[in-house]
Amino acid sequence: MLDFLKNLWDSGILTAVAFYAIRLIIANTKNKNIAMFASWAQQAVAFAEQYSNPGQEKKDLAMRLVRRRIRANGLAGRFSEGQISGAIEWALAEMKKNN
Repeated sequence: MLDFLKNLWDSGILTAVAFYAIRLIIANTKNKNIAMFASWAQQAVAFAEQYSNPGQEKKDLAMRLVRRRIRANGLAGRFSEGQISGAIEWALAEMKKNN
């Protein structure tokens, strides 16, 4: 068994399998982070719509809430201000479409 694993390692097959497994895990994690990010934007927009004054103040509140969730989940630096703003706009459009 040990010789078999050594031969796999020497041939590069084990390395290739490990490389692709790691890439799959990373891609899965990124997808989950993006899905969480989108749900945070939807929650922030719903909260801002209910508890904030109209106009830019709502968007500012929603962006602050999303930024706070990003930091709280250790994802600081992974989403730009433009991405946060876009997610808020998307969540607002989705909310209006569903109402």
